[in-house]
Amino acid sequence: MTERPPIERRIELDAANDGEVQVVAPNSDERQAIAEWLGLEGLDDLKGSFTISRARGGAIVRLDLAGAAKRICVVSLEPMTEEIRESIEIHFDKDFADAAEEE
Repeated sequence: MTERPPIERRIELDAANDGEVQVVAPNSDERQAIAEWLGLEGLDDLKGSFTISRARGGAIVRLDLAGAAKRICVVSLEPMTEEIRESIEIHFDKDFADAAEEE
């Protein structure tokens, strides 16, 4: 796996409305590039929903990730599909965002 992911999407926190949901859904070529980067057989579906909330001095970003990964079973060596359902929450403060812009 290379250090940087094969695709990037930028979400401008300052421009987003409080509670706004932004959806990122890579196309089939992008999903294939991500699958190769992760060492998977493929990604049948992949979608991330970002909810951006204002917080004192920064923002809270919640990601709900959903998809279907094609893998090879390590026991039977048969293809299988694994459902992806993950949620994460990241807290950003204004100082962090300002430091990133200076680099």
